[in-house]
Amino acid sequence: MTTTHLESPTSRRRPWVEWLLLAASLLVLGGTLAYFQYEDHRQIDQHERGRLASQAKVIDQNLGQQLLAAARVLDAVRDDFQTLNNPQVDRPQQVDRRLRALGDALVGVRKLLVLDASGVAVASNQAQLIGKDFSQRAYFQNARLLGDSARLQISKPFPSAIDNMGISVVVKSRVDARGEFAGIVVATLKPDFLSVLLNSVRYADDMRAAIVHSDGYLSQVSPIEDGVIGADVGQP
Repeated sequence: MTTTHLESPTSRRRPWVEWLLLAASLLVLGGTLAYFQYEDHRQIDQHERGRLASQAKVIDQNLGQQLLAAARVLDAVRDDFQTLNNPQVDRPQQVDRRLRALGDALVGVRKLLVLDASGVAVASNQAQLIGKDFSQRAYFQNARLLGDSARLQISKPFPSAIDNMGISVVVKSRVDARGEFAGIVVATLKPDFLSVLLNSVRYADDMRAAIVHSDGYLSQVSPIEDGVIGADVGQP
């Protein structure tokens, strides 16, 4: 006599149940791992954003103090320059000597210039610049158009008369006794000073720090890269 073994419904369902339990366990495990990965990413992102804000604040405070010092020097030069109207004053010796002393004392300033109403350099801490025409410079034209003697203006990067590429300058307008535009006083910032400042906040070799003008032009970058100063980065 032949005996037939019949599987119960419970035994037939058991493999499927085990597969479902395995799938559910893998889903739970995968979800847990994904959560921890996301949480690590979020914490790293939050930490790096805070670090970036802190480093940017360091640059802002240091550069702000430097610009404030330059503005005060430009005010002093502008006030002292009124002595040019006195024919008894030996202008070239006294004014240029004072500009050289200020240029040597100011950390981060390379050039000091006084331009007349036509844009010609009438005084400087660098003798080779005296007599040169800077009337086509954007910073001179903007200052003449604005005509605000109280505002400190910062130009975008421009080709230097000495180097292949200069750096932004700070400008203050001069007005005569009638309140009309009489020229500008200019301080050119040293690129190496800005590079040292930027390099001080780099905490990794693959990190790059940069200062960008409000018009979108790259003023300085560290580490220094050829051909990038003055590039328009104000693009999406």
